[in-house]
Amino acid sequence: ITSATATDVDGAIALTGAGTVDFKGAGTVTASGVDITTVAGAITFAAASPFATDTGAVLVSTGAGGGKVDFGNTVSLGSALTVGIAGNTGDVDFDGAVTIGTNNLTVAASGTTAVKTSIGGSTGNVDITSATATDVDGAIALTGAGTVDFKGAGTVTASGVDITTVAGAITFA
Repeated sequence: ITSATATDVDGAIALTGAGTVDFKGAGTVTASGVDITTVAGAITFAAASPFATDTGAVLVSTGAGGGKVDFGNTVSLGSALTVGIAGNTGDVDFDGAVTIGTNNLTVAASGTTAVKTSIGGSTGNVDITSATATDVDGAIALTGAGTVDFKGAGTVTASGVDITTVAGAITFA
């Protein structure tokens, strides 16, 4: 899907095979309380395509089989976002800054999750589960009681950056 201005996803995108979902162009992709899913196919939001949620919880998932989910630009949450790869075999990349505000960002399952720029918010929670690794190359800074929770067998590596909250817990389980 290519758009120069905006793409509003107001209905579910549910591929039943290993096809891919690829958003391209300079326009923001906004998902409104719907799921974007494949069965092992990659889901890509290109470097020129910011991603946002506005109303209702959103699920982005490649199901079993390990497709990659790549947010190539910024992510701005107006509602909760869950990203998942069944079986923990695919990777999740956040290439641009992620702003969660009071909303929750959950990576329910991944092989490796990479936070390449930053995650910022206030009372929203960050919950990342990885089987192999979580690479944090940008600061995670919550200015309120939001929590940061790393789970799974994967190693968490913070590369010279801070992970902070004002009044919330930070856990490594």
